[in-house]
Amino acid sequence: MQIFSPFAEHIKDILTEHLGLDTRVTTLGHTQRGGEALRFRSNFDREAIRALLEAVPETPSYMIDVRENKITRVLLMEAVVMTRAGADAIATKDFAEAMSMRDPEFFQCLEGFFVTSMLFKEKQLPHHRRMRVAILHMGVPAGGMNVTT
Repeated sequence: MQIFSPFAEHIKDILTEHLGLDTRVTTLGHTQRGGEALRFRSNFDREAIRALLEAVPETPSYMIDVRENKITRVLLMEAVVMTRAGADAIATKDFAEAMSMRDPEFFQCLEGFFVTSMLFKEKQLPHHRRMRVAILHMGVPAGGMNVTT
């Protein structure tokens, strides 16, 4: 359940009732996935607010992105083109092309997955030295995220 400030709701009501605009209130950075705002996202959200405050009517729309651990702005239409190109590459089963569109961090995570999920045919340790290990991972990508994010 998202809780918005009464101020945000008041502004929404003014824009809707007096200007006839289709207006919604959302938490920055959560329009795609939804959910509660997290404290560690504050730098990301600050960049989104900066982009809004710097905007003039001629300013193109931006998507706030994280590339190589850096918060960046990407032209929204450029992001749409990249997303469609990634989807096309997957549809034609050109997985090498789709992978080339990913951020380098994705390759590191994928390599980590392969290393930790690879099984050996023969046992590596004698029975008395083996352990049972469980790994719990709570941070999964959002199901709605596309190939270029």
